[in-house]
Amino acid sequence: MKKVIFSFALLLTSVSLFAQRETPAVIEVTAEVTDGQNTIRIPEERARIQFTKRGDRIFNVVLSTDDGGVLRLEQSEDEGGICFSNPENQESAVCFCEITNIPGDSSTLIKGKVIKRAILTCRKAGGTQQEY
Repeated sequence: MKKVIFSFALLLTSVSLFAQRETPAVIEVTAEVTDGQNTIRIPEERARIQFTKRGDRIFNVVLSTDDGGVLRLEQSEDEGGICFSNPENQESAVCFCEITNIPGDSSTLIKGKVIKRAILTCRKAGGTQQEY
């Protein structure tokens, strides 16, 4: 009986530790941007989103990683905001969900989401082999 209880306790501890190490599939980002070229860094993933903003338009979106991966994204249809996807497989990569002009300033506050799978795809393009 003691062996069963010990085994069960060990199993619960292992599952708990595994659940704590999992990273979210979506990374939320918030940044203050201006018209022109912008970069949003994602330090925990050693990655960045670069894009151009002109008024209400966002274009030339590129996802890149510090190890040389580059993924140029295309605008895609999505009701959740302005989204951009990987042109090879049409999987969403970056969505800008909220775009708010800051009163009395030329800046805009952007809230968005980056799909972690896209960062891993970008890393593979840069030569770092990571399975996902």
